[in-house]
Amino acid sequence: MYYDPLERRVAWLEQNNADLQQQVKNLQRKLEQTGGYPQQHSDTQSSQIDSNWINGWINNLDFRLKNIESSTQYLQDFPKFQARIEDLESKANSSHARLSKLKTTNLSSNSQTSAIKPFDIEKLLKTFQALQEKVEQLTKENQEIQENVEQLKRINSKLNDRLKQLEQNSGSSRSSIQSSIVQPAQESQPINLSSSRQKFVPTEYETHTETSRATNTTNSRSRANQNSSIVAKYNRLIGLSGVEFKRARDDFRSEYDVKAFKCGNVDARMNNPSIQPNFVDDSINGNGNYWAVPSDVASFYVFPNVRVYNDNLHNERAMGIVFDSNFQGGKTYEKVSVESPAKFSRNGNNWILEHKGRLVLE
Repeated sequence: MYYDPLERRVAWLEQNNADLQQQVKNLQRKLEQTGGYPQQHSDTQSSQIDSNWINGWINNLDFRLKNIESSTQYLQDFPKFQARIEDLESKANSSHARLSKLKTTNLSSNSQTSAIKPFDIEKLLKTFQALQEKVEQLTKENQEIQENVEQLKRINSKLNDRLKQLEQNSGSSRSSIQSSIVQPAQESQPINLSSSRQKFVPTEYETHTETSRATNTTNSRSRANQNSSIVAKYNRLIGLSGVEFKRARDDFRSEYDVKAFKCGNVDARMNNPSIQPNFVDDSINGNGNYWAVPSDVASFYVFPNVRVYNDNLHNERAMGIVFDSNFQGGKTYEKVSVESPAKFSRNGNNWILEHKGRLVLE
């Protein structure tokens, strides 16, 4: 549990002030009972000792009172202690008035009382300075704690923003997958002809329509299964390396008749990132940054052909345009998996983005 140093200081002052008030009352009661001294003596020496003792007590209480008053003045800058400080000041002023009256009464009650020995001013100043340094240290510690609290608040705010971003990306990913898969056509409900004697005979057009619907349903399910199978086989390449990776990569390209293309205006986009990317066939080595797998006659599933994902790929080579991801600028990711592939169409040597994909970077 954390204790506020200033709170503890105020509590200490209140306790000391209460103790001081009680001692002032005790002193006043003793003086009233003895007519100015705790005991009356016939000899001058004993009376002198009692007088010095009384004055020493009064001066000690007066010093403690001033110490409390100086501490309360320092704590006035803290609004949350305002009411308690005002109460301390009121009680201190009352004690100060009673002490002054007692000192006057005691001095006038015995003309034989010798001069009161003065306090060691230098020692008092050192004590007060040490107290001030302690209060400053406590204030500094309190300020450091407040700064740590603010830093924790900023970190918590960043984490909340990151969580919201991940939730939004998750929703976007689900929407992308749903939109990339054609929903199967709803089957027609059978017509109930039990109450009719006429026998239903489908026409040639109706027979052709039902056949087309069934074919479309089968094809859409087939494409969805094909998509899932391709993604799963592609993601298995992530954990491989060396000769094993090369063999699996070549098998993947051969099995799915992979076409390769790249961003053809990397240098121009490096100078001006606002320029739209121009995707073209990689006719030199057939191993561009993008792999295209035929999905039907007019479109392709597209995967990244990379082992490491960084700023250059995300920005200049336009992967940030082709795929949504959890990429953060300045970071390098060594594991790239596909949650859903992008979709492209092809026009000669040019490739046109139809639908963005989704990557998971680690």
